Amino acid sequence: ASQPGEIIILGLEGEQFLEVPALLFQIDHFLDLKLPEAIVALSFWLLAGVVLRAAPDEPTNRIFAALIALIAAHRMLQTHTLFTDDRFLPKVLEASLLVISAFTGATAFHFAWLYPSPLPKRPMRLIWLVYILAVLISVPLVLGRLTWWGPVENPPTVELMTIGYQAVLYLFLLGLLSVITRIIYSAVRGKESQRERRILLLTAAGVLIALPFWIKTAAEIIPGLEPGYFVYNLDLRFLLI
Repeated sequence: ASQPGEIIILGLEGEQFLEVPALLFQIDHFLDLKLPEAIVALSFWLLAGVVLRAAPDEPTNRIFAALIALIAAHRMLQTHTLFTDDRFLPKVLEASLLVISAFTGATAFHFAWLYPSPLPKRPMRLIWLVYILAVLISVPLVLGRLTWWGPVENPPTVELMTIGYQAVLYLFLLGLLSVITRIIYSAVRGKESQRERRILLLTAAGVLIALPFWIKTAAEIIPGLEPGYFVYNLDLRFLLI
């Protein structure tokens, strides 16, 4: 851009000048970006606190509170800057978002073995392996975001970061499918108490309502879907509540 509102496009036929009107970023734009995320995050943090306080010694409650808190932090960090640049703070926030994303999938996988009641024979080695996988995925993503390579066309970590980002989405899908599978398994088995069946019904309804949002979140690795939070002007982020 040579001047504010002017963009130079270099093509085969030479330079072309386009005038783009500048948009003043105002409070309504900020609220449109952050208010839905803030409402969802606050709701989830409150839920995590209530569940943890109800039975702080129960492993199911502890893992659920951790999972919900991670989702809340993910939503708050999802839109942390208007532009991606090389400033230190945006890079730290982006790295934190990716680490939280990786551990959200791993924690959801762990939670699936505990809800609605802990399975007597849990594959702890497999659960720890998924957590270790989240750590291994996070390392190249953090290094790629925090390392400054200067004005080079292809930084050495680009391909590794791309693989890591795809792995985060697959890990997220693993956690989501694990929770859904456990709910279906518990409902089919039919050995839960009346209270547990009522909890399962409420959980299944909540997961189904929020499912469009979760699917769109992982749209980049699902064939035929485009990333985004809006479907026919419906903001899918509010479905999380």
